[in-house]
Amino acid sequence: MKEEFLQYIWQSSLYRKEDLRTFDGQPIQVIRPGQLNRDAGPDFFNSKLMIGDTTWAGNVEVHLNSSEWMQHGHQFDAAYNNVVLHVVYEHDEDIVNQMGKSIPTLELRSLIPSSVISRYHSLSIGKNWVACEHLLPDLEQEKVIPFIHRLLIERLEDKVRYIQQDLILNKNNWEQTFYEYLARNFGFKTNALPFHVMAKNLPLQILAKHKQNLLQLEAILFGQAGLLNQSFEEEYPERLRKEYGYLRKAYQLEPVNESLWKFATMRPANFPTIRIAQFAQLIHHSSSLFSRCMEIRSIKELRNLFNVSLQDYWESHYNFDQSSVPKEKKLGHSSIDNIFINTIAPFMFAYGKEKLNEILAQRSIEMMEKLAPEVNGTIKNWGKLGFQIGNAFQSQAFIQLKNMYCTPKKCLSCGIGNQLLKT
Repeated sequence: MKEEFLQYIWQSSLYRKEDLRTFDGQPIQVIRPGQLNRDAGPDFFNSKLMIGDTTWAGNVEVHLNSSEWMQHGHQFDAAYNNVVLHVVYEHDEDIVNQMGKSIPTLELRSLIPSSVISRYHSLSIGKNWVACEHLLPDLEQEKVIPFIHRLLIERLEDKVRYIQQDLILNKNNWEQTFYEYLARNFGFKTNALPFHVMAKNLPLQILAKHKQNLLQLEAILFGQAGLLNQSFEEEYPERLRKEYGYLRKAYQLEPVNESLWKFATMRPANFPTIRIAQFAQLIHHSSSLFSRCMEIRSIKELRNLFNVSLQDYWESHYNFDQSSVPKEKKLGHSSIDNIFINTIAPFMFAYGKEKLNEILAQRSIEMMEKLAPEVNGTIKNWGKLGFQIGNAFQSQAFIQLKNMYCTPKKCLSCGIGNQLLKT
């Protein structure tokens, strides 16, 4: 047993409350268990108890064995003088505070239901995809809906922290920071890193100077991607190469290493060459892209803004000097949804908080409720476990659940783990 579990037992009142007494026989009534303290000092602040005929307001300290009070040196620490109850799993030694005053002790060993201990042990040693798999049939899913909502907010706030860090690096330039995240998103999972490095090495203000000229836009982007380092047989890529040679000198640009890009095992429609060409088209056809994305109010507006398709050279190519059967190449709905979920929504949330615009922050959440859920291994596994995930709001929440609670086994902090332990 861990002390963390005993703290959870105390905080959640998961013990038999009848005939609750101190080790020396005084009756205890818990009016308020207190607020868990994760910093230095007693484990619970602002507790309120009745011990015997006296009502006490103060702190509670929790240990597995009461002798740990002495081992930790609390008898010499004035911060523990306001402890009114020592809660332990097993009482093996009487203790005193710095003033030499005895502290009442509550031993919980015989008061914790065996079913709670059994379930906790089961969660602790679980080797399945999630530790609680075998207990999920007992879960009343409607009772954890507020927790699922909180998970989405947690995930957005985690992303906002990264955005804020990059804003500092970019001197609070929202447009540049958004452009870097959007570029990374265009690489999706496989080519996110080289896309992001390319954007970091290519300031948005340079692209803005050439946004009216698609040839120059593509030349800068493909050049900075390190994909124009050779001569080409076809006229168009050769023009791009020569144009980039001029622009690279003009702006003193340094391309990324071509080897970072991954083509193998990918569908041709997802080749980085196609994604870079689509990114160039988006910049070419969009003015004030960050502002426009922050103003999106419907799925239709989102689709229209990112409805970029490739013509001319790219209509019949997936890569340079390799012609293919002509085919329309545009961002599909699932790709556009992915961009909203992973870039636009977090920026809406962050920008709304920054500008004290709760409507904008709330809109990011409401729009995710209207988008289809992601299709990936994590969401498929949750579906197999009986959870019906119907939109992006829920899929993002369940991704957060797996990453931040299930994988590190933070069952005691998890709303589902709590519900199962209390069942």
